[in-house]
Amino acid sequence: MSSEHSDGFRAQVRPEAGEHHHAAIRCRDMKLLMDFYERVMGLPRRNIAGDPDNPEKVWYPGLQLVHTDDPPGPQGELDHIGISVNNINEICAHVEACGFTVDKPVVSTDNPEKGARFSGAWLTDPEGHTVELVQWERLPE
Repeated sequence: MSSEHSDGFRAQVRPEAGEHHHAAIRCRDMKLLMDFYERVMGLPRRNIAGDPDNPEKVWYPGLQLVHTDDPPGPQGELDHIGISVNNINEICAHVEACGFTVDKPVVSTDNPEKGARFSGAWLTDPEGHTVELVQWERLPE
């Protein structure tokens, strides 16, 4: 699977997180989730471990996918993955254009004390992981 986006769409992830700042999720269908996070969400692939046609691990800004055939372990369930972005509305529109649902559409709240507007949206990936998209923007002065 190529990290190139066939339609040119790309998420603007913020900040540009390195490999040490991420949530790691176990997945049973690596190719399905790679397609979702790369093509649908527009996340750029940072690194891959193992056979490129059947990877063991894949890294994106703020996210790592780890292939497993095991059932969920004793470490508990993942609550959600939070990804900071700069183009939340475009990502949500692209997710829906690709046939997926944005569970909670973008809601924005101004926070004058911080001089910023917070926007958030929620969706579910193909394996049922909850994803929160977060965008902070400066309020006009």
